[in-house]
Amino acid sequence: MASHLAAAARGHGAAPLVAGDLLVVHTQPGLATLLSRCRNVFKPLGVRKVSLRIDTINAGVAQRSEARLNAILLACGCNTANAAGCIGLLGYALGLFVARGSPAHWMWIHLWSGIALCLAASVLGRALHYLRTRRRLVRELRLLIAQTRGSG
Repeated sequence: MASHLAAAARGHGAAPLVAGDLLVVHTQPGLATLLSRCRNVFKPLGVRKVSLRIDTINAGVAQRSEARLNAILLACGCNTANAAGCIGLLGYALGLFVARGSPAHWMWIHLWSGIALCLAASVLGRALHYLRTRRRLVRELRLLIAQTRGSG
């Protein structure tokens, strides 16, 4: 997957170095390639860490941007999925108490429906976190591209 980024970057005149899960970006076109890849949420990025080696921006700005990008790339969404699953479970149990009364009146179908709802809520929570993370990544890359244009 990371090879797709390198191949796309070569088309823009920039060849970021890809080593395993690390992407080293040397030029602004390399940032633009990464940005275009981030916009397509249905394709995985294939990298877990970005290293910025762009000469046109301040080293401190590059280091802070790199730290923010890597923090965004490492966010997995587990906490969001867990919270969504718990909210789904508690909401379902409360609705079941209101509709059917005590657990003595519940049937097996209620158990399986609750499990399915919990799983669906967790998947939805993870998907929403993934979309929010991609949006943050795009915003951070746009800011970094604007900074490279302004200082270069």
